[in-house]
Amino acid sequence: MASVTIKNVPDSLVKVLKSRAKRNGRSLNNEIIIGLQRYLSMRDQDAEEFLDKARTARKMAKGALTLEEVREAIESGRS
Repeated sequence: MASVTIKNVPDSLVKVLKSRAKRNGRSLNNEIIIGLQRYLSMRDQDAEEFLDKARTARKMAKGALTLEEVREAIESGRS
């Protein structure tokens, strides 16, 4: 396995990480690894959920107003 050095970690973050590691019965190193894995996993899920919603919206938008039609409707309502 590779080793990584992280520099300039704020003291407040180190304090939180140490507290969580102690509470979870893990070393500081393992707490950081697990935190990174969870964060990256959540980010991937967020991206997939976003893409699914975008695909659904695209399907629903077929036959909807064009951008120009929306602009015309907005402008027609202004005095």
